[in-house]
Amino acid sequence: MSGLRSNSWTRNPLRAKWGGFARAEKYSPEQLAAWAAMGGRAVLKKHGAGYFKRLRQKRGSQPKIYEVEQQSPRQTAARRNGSAGGFWRARRYSAEQRRDWARLGGLAVLEKHGKEHFRRMRAERAYRQERLKKFDDLMAEASRVLEPEFGK
Repeated sequence: MSGLRSNSWTRNPLRAKWGGFARAEKYSPEQLAAWAAMGGRAVLKKHGAGYFKRLRQKRGSQPKIYEVEQQSPRQTAARRNGSAGGFWRARRYSAEQRRDWARLGGLAVLEKHGKEHFRRMRAERAYRQERLKKFDDLMAEASRVLEPEFGK
């Protein structure tokens, strides 16, 4: 029995996450990249390019895993209460009043950070939209190559 080793990497979920590090030390980056590409091509062939777009849209509305893990019950309650407060304010005050508050908040941010703050925000938003469009074009091209009957 002493010659048999238990596979603790797969049985113990607390240590299983280190399996990727061991694999990275053992194999070259090219081999790891090739395996990842094979997996991506298999998913693309099975589900099509629209799958990735739907997945990205779904993930956009969900909190990130690291955000969920780091939130304490106090933070969760504060977020829920803040949302409830926003609904209460929407019912209690008119749209014009809320619009004035938003304008005053924007003026305060402008005074504190300057015009350059808004320029950076606009540039980042445009860059993000450009990246998403490039990704959609790439996935459509990959779909046409892998599934020619659907790409027409």
